[in-house]
Amino acid sequence: MKLSSLWALLLLGLLTSCDLSLFEPTDYPPSPTKLNGPKARTLASKPIALKEIDTLSLTGTRALIITPYALMLSDSVTYALRRFPQSTQPAKQPLEALFSDDAGTIWAIDMDATVGYSLHRYTGGAWVKEGNLPFDVKLYLNEVVKATAEEHWFRTNKGLVIWDVKEQKGHLVEETSERLFTKNFSLKSDNQQLQIYSNTNLSQPVAEYDLSQFLYTRKGIKNSLFGVFEDANRTLWLVVKDGRWDGVLMKFNGQTLEKLALIPVSNYDSGRSVTDFVLDAKGNLWMNVDGVPYYYSTYGQWIYPQMEQSLRIFNDTEGNLVGIKPGKVYRLEI
Repeated sequence: MKLSSLWALLLLGLLTSCDLSLFEPTDYPPSPTKLNGPKARTLASKPIALKEIDTLSLTGTRALIITPYALMLSDSVTYALRRFPQSTQPAKQPLEALFSDDAGTIWAIDMDATVGYSLHRYTGGAWVKEGNLPFDVKLYLNEVVKATAEEHWFRTNKGLVIWDVKEQKGHLVEETSERLFTKNFSLKSDNQQLQIYSNTNLSQPVAEYDLSQFLYTRKGIKNSLFGVFEDANRTLWLVVKDGRWDGVLMKFNGQTLEKLALIPVSNYDSGRSVTDFVLDAKGNLWMNVDGVPYYYSTYGQWIYPQMEQSLRIFNDTEGNLVGIKPGKVYRLEI
């Protein structure tokens, strides 16, 4: 037998013994104007006109702070844009977060290597330190989940920290470290199961789904949650990693879970970042996927907005869509 024939037989044996699904084509084009998935299609795009509405100082230290404006989280999903007192620094340390509670009180968090995170309240025209979050050198603040006049919730890499406003102290809920939180819900994906909890009961899920009914699951591949957003009607919009392609946009209305579409990204990634969800006045869902803004239209189509890509998109206090970059505030005219 010729050596080439022997190699051919060996190759045939290897292929027949392998899981051929591992060799399925992944048609991820290199351009953000294409859709991924089994059937690549050109991604619709739309020019977005920008109307400059203000000029800002360049002294902001964090994405949530752009002097003299504050981009404040009244909860985990609603962004407010409004004038802020010129004294933007409650301490000498850079601010980690700036937010307002449901009573309109402004709060800030800064970080000190010695005492950890400190919480400050703006009252009577001055900053007043309320106390320190539970200190751990490995504790890292990820986001403000919600803030009420009674308590504040912060998601950290160690779990959920709940701050009691009256008692001026916080405690760590460690078992929630892998969850994503919204104002009223928390979600986690574990062993191909999606669990949805009410924030009034963090131990018993209000809904649980087998993800294999909605997307591709494979042993050894974690169906991670890339991002979640709760709108004003308590509808949850979530992006879950698919075992074959990439993230899948899904919707939970409190009763049923619905698969909508693959997210529009240009290459496969198991650690996708999906952030900055905003629902505009027309019902379009905006989001930022690995630094690129897209929106999912009310008629079920992904749109690539033709505009400056460095803008962060928010709703202002009047419900208008605004884009912000250091030094400028624009209104998006869609």
